[in-house]
Amino acid sequence: MDDQICEFINILTDNRVNIKQYTPEWIGINDPRYDNFEFNEDLLVREDLLEEEELLKFLELELPFISNAISCKLNGYSQPTDLENMLEAEFEKLRNSIISTYNDIDKNELRDIAKKIKGTRNELELIIRASRKNKLHLLERLMSVKIEFCAEAIRFINYPINVLPPKKIETKPRKTLENLTSLSQNEISILAYYLREQGYIGKEMTKIDYSKHFSALTGFAAEKIRQDLSHLSNRSSSVESVEFQEREYKRVKRALDQVIAAIKKDTDVKFSSPL
Repeated sequence: MDDQICEFINILTDNRVNIKQYTPEWIGINDPRYDNFEFNEDLLVREDLLEEEELLKFLELELPFISNAISCKLNGYSQPTDLENMLEAEFEKLRNSIISTYNDIDKNELRDIAKKIKGTRNELELIIRASRKNKLHLLERLMSVKIEFCAEAIRFINYPINVLPPKKIETKPRKTLENLTSLSQNEISILAYYLREQGYIGKEMTKIDYSKHFSALTGFAAEKIRQDLSHLSNRSSSVESVEFQEREYKRVKRALDQVIAAIKKDTDVKFSSPL
């Protein structure tokens, strides 16, 4: 098996969690420090690297002040956005490896890999259910990121639609969802990408969570928006990026120009000096 494939599978199936327990510091869930809270290492009580069975037993305990007294790392990452970026880069390597060697790969081996990843996804879902007892939100978010990439890896391994170079054909514009947006699926993804990339909305939010919110606003599938955000990234060399046409970029730009014109008009009306 190719080294890149092995490396990604090893990452997905390594679900050991580093748990640190601290003397609680009083910080509320609505405190602005909560999402990126840094624990005081002087208050560290205990640190453990827990395998799945040990982790499930740990999560069955009654843990006081859980949001404040417990930190965790999965695959070496304590922030969901950092874990997502790492998995995205590794998944891109897996895709490229399978695409470039597809004709030589044992297809039974690929099916075994997909089965193994499905088992890992089930384990992660079990851990998430157990973590909810003590409201260990960070662990749940980290596990949710891995579940998303397990699902995406399974889909790609089972249906590697990009093993052949894409044909250059004119695609028909997608029908927009009535009453929710006048933009197409691709145009919404382009808009979502640049708003997030420039830090205007969704800052420090994982693509998974961000795409769910955009899905609620537009009606398009969150899963597709998340994949599009990765394909539009400069870090991605996915051939699926050719799916986005120049006319779609231009239509998004025209829409933003209209927003700017409306803001300028209202600004002139509201703040212009009276004669």
